Amino acid sequence: MVARIDGYKFIDKYGNIVTNDEDIKHNPNLNNYRRKLDNFLTKAKKHHENRKADNENKKEKDMVNHPLHYTKGKIEVVDFIEDQNTTYFIGNVIKYCCRYRYKGNPVQDLKKARFYLDREIKRLETQTRGDEK
Repeated sequence: MVARIDGYKFIDKYGNIVTNDEDIKHNPNLNNYRRKLDNFLTKAKKHHENRKADNENKKEKDMVNHPLHYTKGKIEVVDFIEDQNTTYFIGNVIKYCCRYRYKGNPVQDLKKARFYLDREIKRLETQTRGDEK
């Protein structure tokens, strides 16, 4: 009969520490208890892995639909861009200017904003030259 368990060491009712399989084989109560413990630990590990996977799926889904850098402020940047009916290039300028502080590389995001702003300026200059002809 097992009186208590201490980590992975089994302690019988006499206080003897039973740690090896040979001692357990000769004591049916310990063997039965170990099987139950192994079964419980296996189920607990599986439960933990499932919860971890669920949390990762939720986090991944949130990173697609509502990442942290999208949800700063009272409205999402995408909603503002949509409401203002901007061009693609200006929408990206707004997006990168609003989010650069909350992502990994702020300078890179500001350079992306500048890239899209330059593209919009070129587009407008080309359009203006075309209208003058």
